[in-house]
Amino acid sequence: MVNNAPQRITVLGATGSVGTSTLDLIAREPDRYSVAAVTAKANAPALAQLARTHRAKLAVVADPAHYAVLKSELSGSGIDAAAGPSGLEAAAAVPADCTVAAIVGVLLYSIGVIPIGLLMVVGIGMVGFIFKSLFKSDKPPSE
Repeated sequence: MVNNAPQRITVLGATGSVGTSTLDLIAREPDRYSVAAVTAKANAPALAQLARTHRAKLAVVADPAHYAVLKSELSGSGIDAAAGPSGLEAAAAVPADCTVAAIVGVLLYSIGVIPIGLLMVVGIGMVGFIFKSLFKSDKPPSE
């Protein structure tokens, strides 16, 4: 039996350059990928916008001081909001087929997703490899 369900992706560090690039690529193939969870350090408005755009199930801001803004921005969206270390652990625990981890201190929060599948972005040299393996396609790139 072929599983045609989209691969669920969690993006830790969604508002940074690696995170936004990952989400851009995911958005190009909505039938193949869905966003399970997104996190950011402190930029709650940008995180909320990304969560809404990509219909994430959970959005987490690492700095609890920004939780109220995130919760307000997500009000009525059906997207859960969380903050702090427990929120990051919750994001790592959301069922996902792949986690793109582009945050400092990611090892602590990635432990929970290793059995499901983990991609750690440890340097710019890995970004091309990760994107190529995630988004491998026989189709030529669209312009």
